[in-house]
This record gives sequence, structure tokens and C-alpha cells, in this order.
Amino acid sequence: MTLRPAVWLPLAILPVMLLIFEPTGLDFYLQDIVWDPTGGGHWVIDAHAEWPRLLFYRIPRWIVMGAGVSAVLVWLAGFRIESCRCWRRRSLFVALSIALVPGAVGALKASTNVHCPTQLTRYGGDEPYDGIAARLFHPVETATRGRCFPAGHASGGFALLALGWIAETRRFRLVGWSFGLLAGTVLGAYQMAKGVHFMSHTLATMLLAIAITAGLATVIWPNRLAVPNMDA
Repeated sequence: MTLRPAVWLPLAILPVMLLIFEPTGLDFYLQDIVWDPTGGGHWVIDAHAEWPRLLFYRIPRWIVMGAGVSAVLVWLAGFRIESCRCWRRRSLFVALSIALVPGAVGALKASTNVHCPTQLTRYGGDEPYDGIAARLFHPVETATRGRCFPAGHASGGFALLALGWIAETRRFRLVGWSFGLLAGTVLGAYQMAKGVHFMSHTLATMLLAIAITAGLATVIWPNRLAVPNMDA
């Protein structure tokens, strides 16, 4: 089994990205664009605005959950229905990707103790800046525990990178990967616009999703450089 560059390269890029975005203030520069300090301060998108929340939070979650459930049903049907047999391995891959990417990101969010921009004193909150790289150079004490790194909501969109790995042609693989990247980016941008995440949080989730889906593809199809044919 050959470890794909798509597995180890994103993991190698991740710490480099953090050491560029956090100490240089690039995260702050980008976040300031969507923050208006006048009148007590507010974000480009109100976190309580119903239509943006419906379009960029609830509906995408339903779609990702629906895709995961559908993949599990197709996988189960593959044991009983001959026409579904050829989709069994691919449906399992999609279901596992949709479970593992958000699961891994959620586990990291619970342990990294990084706060959201909206919780920071710079943006009207009560906590000092406590990014991952910042902790290495200037450890800070915080009153509450943060749960904002990596970006959780975007992980559902980036999990759809799995669609690229199950395609049979180069063209459709690129379409699938592009769709997953776009979905995760849009969901991450929504969270940035309402002050929930820095750009580095979303990029970290993207890199983790690439590594996880590529690693899972290596496990499920260990002898293939691309994706399966119609075999089970």
C-alpha cells in the first residue's frame, strides 16, 4: 500500500500555514474586513439572521447528513441487491468520509482550546487571542474553554471531497474534488462572516479533510492510484 502525497502533504502544510497566518496577523487582517467596529461593533452577517442561517447552515447540514445516510443505505443494499453490489465499496467510502472528517475535526475542537473571533477582546468579547501558533510563543490564560479550531461547520462541506475519489474518470474526479472544496469554502466563509472562525481555522479543516479522505481511499483501494472501476 503506497501512501499518497495527498495524505502526508496536507499534514506537512498545516503547521506551516498556521505559522504564517497567526504570528503575522494575516488572520486578523482578513477578519477585520468582515468586522465593523462602529456602533458597538457588528459582523457582516448577523449570527441570528434567519435566511443566511437557513441557506448556509441548516440546509447544508441536512444535505450532508442525507448524503451520509443514503451512502449507508446503498452499502447495505449492496449485500442483497445485485445492481447495488458494484457501488458497495464506494458507498462505504462516502459514508466513512462523512463520518470521519467531521468526527476528527470535532475531536480536535474539543481539545485545542482556541476561541472564536467573536469571543476575543479585539472584536468585543472577553478573551485574549489564543491561536495555536500564539500558544507556542506567548501562552495566555483564558477564563473559558474555546472550541473553535479547526472549523467544524466547514468540515461537512469538505467531507464531500469523497465524491472526487469515487469517480471513474479524471474529469469527474476533478469535478467531485472541486465541489467538495467549494462546499467547504462557502460554509467556512459564512462562519467567518459572522465571526465564528478565522481563515486559518477553515484552511486547517480543508487540509485535514484532504488527508483523511485520501488516507481512507488508500485503505479501501490500496492497489489503485486513482479510484475503482465497477468492482465491489
